[in-house]
This record gives sequence, structure tokens and C-alpha cells, in this order.
Amino acid sequence: MSSAVEAARTEEARQGGPPLPPLVLAGCGTVGGALLGLIREGRGSDDLVRSILVRDPARERPEPLPDPDGGRVVTRPSELPVEGGRVVVEALGGIRPALGLARRTLAGGGTFITANKSLVAEHGTELEALAAKSGGRLAFEAAVGGGMPVVRLLRDLPDAARVRRIEGILNGTSNYLLDELHAGRSWSEALQSARALGYAEADPSRDVDGRDAADKIRLLAWVAFGVPPAHVRVTRRGILPDPEALVAEARALGGVVRLLARVDPPDGAGICRARVEPCLVPRDSPWADVRGADNRARVSTARAGTLSVSGPGAGGQATALSLLTDLGDEALRRAGGSGGLARPVFPVRTIVAPDPDSSRAEGHPAERWHLSLEGKIPGHPEIEVRPRLERILARADIRLVDVDRDSGRLRTVLETRHAPRVDLVGERLRALALEPRLLRLAER
Repeated sequence: MSSAVEAARTEEARQGGPPLPPLVLAGCGTVGGALLGLIREGRGSDDLVRSILVRDPARERPEPLPDPDGGRVVTRPSELPVEGGRVVVEALGGIRPALGLARRTLAGGGTFITANKSLVAEHGTELEALAAKSGGRLAFEAAVGGGMPVVRLLRDLPDAARVRRIEGILNGTSNYLLDELHAGRSWSEALQSARALGYAEADPSRDVDGRDAADKIRLLAWVAFGVPPAHVRVTRRGILPDPEALVAEARALGGVVRLLARVDPPDGAGICRARVEPCLVPRDSPWADVRGADNRARVSTARAGTLSVSGPGAGGQATALSLLTDLGDEALRRAGGSGGLARPVFPVRTIVAPDPDSSRAEGHPAERWHLSLEGKIPGHPEIEVRPRLERILARADIRLVDVDRDSGRLRTVLETRHAPRVDLVGERLRALALEPRLLRLAER
């Protein structure tokens, strides 16, 4: 036996699978640096990483770069060698230059592994078509849920399982912040802690306003239903503008706030609708048990029951582990195995214009929302809010289940199968200078 073959087998046994392929790394910040550390830990060196793209090689990093004099560290995307069937791991974030690197990699028949949910949500179908044409491969396990393997779960499900709904806590940053507020910390204290732990960026707006979760639920709809991410209609309400008020409301009702995303299969018009919104969950609910920066997803199916996965949803280590999982799949594919995520991705369906009243969640029961608002119109204490609210609800065909007055606030429970009409009620109440606190009552 040659020494090269013996070394390869030793490496395979040590890693529990085929040796990882040589790779090119785009980005070496929190996520890319964590991946570099994991590779070094597994191999004892970083010789697997043939080239690294960074903006500033001189910047101090928890994981130091390879010797800059060795020619492996580049600062311009055009200098990164991604053509020729290479394996490229992208941990830059954002659309540019990531999109250009993805196109170059896939056009050359290479494998592009990414944690960039914005990139895949906006350009996934284009990149998948490019990969199919060239024999390349697009992998994005790390783009949804960090260390939570929900993409893998959906890809491994047979079509016969018939997915009926996907719902989940898909943003670890928001979940951590809400957990800290429930523990009694202020918003500024919670945000400072999240940044110190690497859970929140300097600008956390994409996390707290629901855009990050919206991108992720689009990707899950693509995997599960074949609907291109750009064609998934997402209604989005984050935890802003007053997350502390939402937590106080939930506490008064004996529950917990969680930011939940969900998506149902395409309706009769071929439209896939999704929602991201703060929800009220019971304290003994599995959703309430998702603590800190963890994520959880629940997949309801017609023939395989309800399947759940959970795991860390924020932080460099969790995302880097998912990138490493995709690298392991690529190694298995190159060694002639199945490679978990290697099968071609998803059929692209033609989406027709939506039916204006096709928003009913067919096959699902009516849902309830908790609504809390001032009992008087601000600046007009003589005007009662309840009669106006009842008129607005009647026009929207929303049932008023219960009404309670407490400390000058009007608390109600609404019931409807037309979720967008609840959003319209919120808009009309805000137009009256009211500040409604709206929480969907989530299923356990």
C-alpha cells in the first residue's frame, strides 16, 4: 500500500468519513474564522484551505490567518481562485461580492457552500439552474437555523410524506433578546449581551424586524414545495417597535413571546404564503422551551406525522459546524457515496397572479390573536375605542371572541381564517394614533 493511500485512510478514519476536499474560503470573520479553527482542529493544520479572501489581512482575529507571505491570503474577490471545479465556502454575507463568486464557482462546475440566506433567498433559483447546467452543486444547510438541521430534514423527506406546514423559531438573535427581556433585563442590556456573545451584529435590524426569518422561511418553502424563494409572499412583523411592551403583555397573560415563522403549501393559485410574527405561547409549550439563541422547527406532514428539529441558531461555531457538515457531504459525494444533500434541488414552478381572497389557510382551523390597546383615543378621552374596534372587525369579517378591560387598556381575542385581515386591523388602529399590541396565539 502506498504512503499516500495509507495517509488518506488514516485521515478518513480520524474524521469518521472521507477526507475533506481542498477548499477556497471567502471570508474569515466570525463564521469563516470558526470554520478555519474547526478544520485546524480536525487536521492539525490549515493546509486544506488553499486560498482565503479577507478585506483586511492585518486585522486581529481570534483565529489567525495562514502565513500571508505564502500567497494564500487575497483581498480582492477577482483574485480568489474559484474556477475549475473547486469547492468554495462563502462566509461573507450580503449579496456582493458573494453573488459573483457563486456564479464563477458554479459556472465552472464547482461546489458553492454558503451560510448566506440573503444570497440564496434572492438568487437561489438562478444559482441552482447554473449548477444543474454545469454539473456544479449549491449547498446551504448553514443558511437556515445555524446548527439546526432543518434543510437536511426537508430534503431527506420523500415527496409522499406531503408537508402541510413548516413553522419555527428561525432567528437566534431575536429569541435570545426576548429571553433576556423575560428574565427582567432591559432592551439595551439584552442587546449589549447579545453583541458580546456574538449573537447580534452592530446593526441587528434584520434580526429584530423579521427580515432574517423571512429569508429563511422562503428557503424552506423552496426546499419543501419547489416554490422559488422570490415568489413566496411573506407577511412580516418583527418584535419592534416595543419588544419590552410585548413581553410585558405576555407576562400579564401568563405566557411567553416567541418570534415564529411559518409557511403553508401553495394554494390553488400556486401562491405560497408565509408569515413572520411575534406569538404568545404557553409557558409549558415546546416553543417556550427554546431558550437563548437556539432555534426550533416543526414540520407537519400528512403521512409522517409531525417532525421537530432544534439546535443553536446564532453564533459563529454553530454556523461553522453546518458549513463543515456540507463539506463532509461533498467529501462523501466525491468518494462515491450519496452525500446527504447532493441530489438535485427543486423543481421551479410557474407562479400565477394571486387570487385577492385566496389567503385562507385551507385545511387549518381558524386562528386566534390577542389584541391589547388603549381604551380611549389619545387626545380624545371622551371617545371610546371599543365601538370603533367592533366596526373595524365587522368590516374585516373577524370574530370578537372575548373582551376585557384592565387598567385602562382594552384586551380582546380575535378569531379568523383570514390572517392578512388581522394585519389590516392593526394598520387601521395605528391610523387612529393607537398602539396595538398584537400577538398570535400559537399552537403548542
